[in-house]
Amino acid sequence: MNIAVLGDSLIVSNAVSTVAFIAGGLAARIFINRLVKIVISKVDDGDDSKNSMLQIRSRTIGALISSVAGVVLWSTVITMILSRWGVNIAPILAGAGVIGLAVGFGAQTLVKDVVTGFFILFENQFNVGDDVEIAGSKGKVIALNLRTTVLKGSGSEIYIIPNSKIDKVVKM
Repeated sequence: MNIAVLGDSLIVSNAVSTVAFIAGGLAARIFINRLVKIVISKVDDGDDSKNSMLQIRSRTIGALISSVAGVVLWSTVITMILSRWGVNIAPILAGAGVIGLAVGFGAQTLVKDVVTGFFILFENQFNVGDDVEIAGSKGKVIALNLRTTVLKGSGSEIYIIPNSKIDKVVKM
């Protein structure tokens, strides 16, 4: 009888801990989202009619930071819950590491595109509307995101350049 009571109290304890971890994760997620919004609002003057490049860039970077923080937060919460329930997380983490390594090799170009795009946006290297020469293509920047830069040539040409291919930019 004592063993059954001990088992029941352990299940209740683990269930309460699980609920607490999830509640803490939700609270942390709300805090992170509000913090990102506060930082963005310091840059954003609230006038949507004139979406300045600084406003667009701050929103893009804010969304990126919020997404990455969410993935890290929920991965940590899930790991804590599994550990609390007695699941040996070492093999799971090792397996995730191997899968991450394989995906990393497979998505190497995509990662380079995104990292380069982040620095282009963050360092304000060039903006939409600038006349530039990139990777041998001349034109006006008509779109700029984390993965690609799009130029409109002097005619009707549209150049879509992966950000990882940008090694030199000439502003004209």
